[in-house]
Amino acid sequence: MSAPNPPPLFSSAAGFPEAPRPLPSQGLFRLLQSSPLDRLPGHHHTTHFADLTDPPDLYASIAAAASDPPESDMHPSDADLTPHEQDLRFTGDLYTPKWVRGHGNKREGWCGLCKPGRWLVLKNSAFWYDKSFTHGVSAATGAAFAGPRETRRTEGNLDVWEGLCGGCGDWVPLVSSKKKGTTWFRHAYKCHTHPKVKDTPKRRREAS
Repeated sequence: MSAPNPPPLFSSAAGFPEAPRPLPSQGLFRLLQSSPLDRLPGHHHTTHFADLTDPPDLYASIAAAASDPPESDMHPSDADLTPHEQDLRFTGDLYTPKWVRGHGNKREGWCGLCKPGRWLVLKNSAFWYDKSFTHGVSAATGAAFAGPRETRRTEGNLDVWEGLCGGCGDWVPLVSSKKKGTTWFRHAYKCHTHPKVKDTPKRRREAS
């Protein structure tokens, strides 16, 4: 006499076996174990479920080492454009340009966080804008803006991610296709407190 067949794992109300339930690692139920934002101060990771993609890594550019100007820029035909290395305000200062060139209104700072790196005018705030809203670095502190405490997809538009601000408690879109720069960094600049660093960078003297 053969043994009876075991009952199905999951049964519907009508008595028909259902398809196997998805595992937490499949599709809409994939569990996010970590986020690039976890490494930033002020961010507290909370377990949550996500769809097929992770939230954008807002701080990818500062996770990699900053580049120096190319060798071709170090010996220009115009001597006034020769780059000079300057001291940072403190060890780990992400804002102050390590390399500068030019004078007056045409003085430029090198952004090694951009890929590829580039020279940006200091006088007209081009350098400040790039560091603040592209890379999320505060000019006042020289450190990255605090990341969101939590992230989630926007209801009705799964392509848009929001972050929970630890300062005001609002949910803020992380990025925007309408404005240059990152929406989260714009909000952090206005909402978060940024105690200024007292020390100012000093230009290194060239060896005679």
